[in-house]
Amino acid sequence: MRSMFFCLLIVLLFASCSKNEGKLLPGEKYTVDTIMYREYRKIDSVAALECDKVSDAIFRKAYDSLFRIRVHDISSIKGSGIPPKDNKFPEAVEKLKKSEKKK
Repeated sequence: MRSMFFCLLIVLLFASCSKNEGKLLPGEKYTVDTIMYREYRKIDSVAALECDKVSDAIFRKAYDSLFRIRVHDISSIKGSGIPPKDNKFPEAVEKLKKSEKKK
């Protein structure tokens, strides 16, 4: 009886070890591929949304900082926007005409 049990144990041990131990069957491969593809799509969509949020925030921050700098530059060129009390333009034109006549 013991020898029969021992022989059965050895036969089962060798029968359980096969060459296809690490390989998947075609149906199993399809199932794994489908599950992985669905998970990849979920992760990809979440990553794309987060990337869009980050890039929008970076663009908005860069735009705001450039806008503030440009407003400062424009106001430094134009001045306050209020014209001067005394208009010096006619005097400047007369000086320019006199300097052209001397040449």
